Amino acid sequence: MLCSSHTIMRRSMKTHKFIFTSIPAISAIALTVVLSLTSMATAQEQPSKDTLFLQKIQDHLTNVSGIKDSKITVIVTTDSKRKIDLSPTSISLSYGFLKHLRTANQLVATLAHMTAHIALDYVAPPPLPDDIKNPKGKTSTGDYLKSAVRPKYPDEGNIPQATGSFHREGAQVLERPRYQNKDYDYAVNKDDIIKAEHELEVDKITDKIMRHAGFCPSDYSRMLRYFYENPQLILGNTHFALDADGWQRLDAVNHRANPTTICNAEQIAQTTQYAPAFDQFTVKIRQALRKKSD
Repeated sequence: MLCSSHTIMRRSMKTHKFIFTSIPAISAIALTVVLSLTSMATAQEQPSKDTLFLQKIQDHLTNVSGIKDSKITVIVTTDSKRKIDLSPTSISLSYGFLKHLRTANQLVATLAHMTAHIALDYVAPPPLPDDIKNPKGKTSTGDYLKSAVRPKYPDEGNIPQATGSFHREGAQVLERPRYQNKDYDYAVNKDDIIKAEHELEVDKITDKIMRHAGFCPSDYSRMLRYFYENPQLILGNTHFALDADGWQRLDAVNHRANPTTICNAEQIAQTTQYAPAFDQFTVKIRQALRKKSD
């Protein structure tokens, strides 16, 4: 049975009415979603009152670092893992990392070190040559702590010992003594070598940035030594978790700024102005992580 022209017209009008009525509603929903996402992104980018002092420190370090026409934003995440993430315009510090910092001096030293990485464009991990395949597995906590067991720096009482003497075999062959000390054994990893070289360069620039900013460079030496002697506090961090042979890096840092040197009055004042805000912030961090673990 064929529908009359009036019936078709009525159905067509109802359909058009439904479509045109729905468009404003759909547009309103889409606009609401966009505004919500925008407000969320803006809220994440805006620092809280608790972290304003971090950005103030960073702006001062950026100004003296030689980085021009670029602002480095400090981002704090609530991640309980010990993480530091870098980009050319940001430094991201996790709650898990910040809770292990004991003083505002260590915080300043950390930000100065990260600023040096950005200034040298050592943000991403160094690439390996194409002909080298180096699958990197995760290091277990037990393996790391086992490799990190050490006496107090410097390790002067445990050097490799020769197990043989020099002697000749035949007319021209001279056999050298072999050295063996399990505490000093480590696998050669070219990726790690490149990273180690980068860190040495970054340490030099960190010293300069802290001096130019009026902070005490010895604070950086003390921080590295602190984490070297207490590896369990910063396990897994690529910047400050030094291996058992990391005393060589410490030695280079200490030659530039002796950790036993007392900072002058101006340097002390420059750092202590941030101490109250740092103490309050770290208390909130520990409280937040405690609630998260409950």
